Amino acid sequence: MALDTLLYRCPLCGQDPVEARSDQVFCPSCEATFEAAPPTGETRIRVTRNGHTFDAQAVLLNRRIDRLGGAAGHARQPDGRLRASAIVEAQFVSNEDPLRFRDRLLGFIERLDERVPGTLLLDGNEMELRPDPNGSNRSAGRGAHRWTIDEIDSLQTSSSSVQISLGARGVVLFRFPDDSVRRWDDLIRRAMTERWRALGRGDILEFQPRVRAE
Repeated sequence: MALDTLLYRCPLCGQDPVEARSDQVFCPSCEATFEAAPPTGETRIRVTRNGHTFDAQAVLLNRRIDRLGGAAGHARQPDGRLRASAIVEAQFVSNEDPLRFRDRLLGFIERLDERVPGTLLLDGNEMELRPDPNGSNRSAGRGAHRWTIDEIDSLQTSSSSVQISLGARGVVLFRFPDDSVRRWDDLIRRAMTERWRALGRGDILEFQPRVRAE
């Protein structure tokens, strides 16, 4: 995972966003710099601030970002809702092909459609994918795709993408060329958690393979 994806917000002062500079992340507020520390068996980040340098565990810096409010601080509106947008490349799962070995069904392999460049918007309980009208993709001319947070029944994140399942409406995978996958994972999780609480469904315990509340 790229460093600016991991540290999308300064874990020291909370500045959001930070700046990616080659192999470093720079905070324009407190002027701290972050870069990968020499390998020691665990992921560590070298932090330099006010002339002092120290190494910190990446997991501890991530926890500090969470305690500062994660992605919500930048996206929280005066009325309390979360609102954010990002350029994305989306792919829809067109079908699932069976995976067999010696006539035994082992499972299914997802087949992804071609990538659809566009903009992903989160606004409270609503999400929308607006395809780029100038994109060369044949799907670019289609209308926007809209759904509610309530419709998401699975959320899965890798180092390069966020994938949501919308039940009967299928599965959509998002890549963020100019934003942090980790930021959007946090945003969608927070939006889902808050929505489920508002509906009286309880606190979400897990987001995949299926969303499950206590």
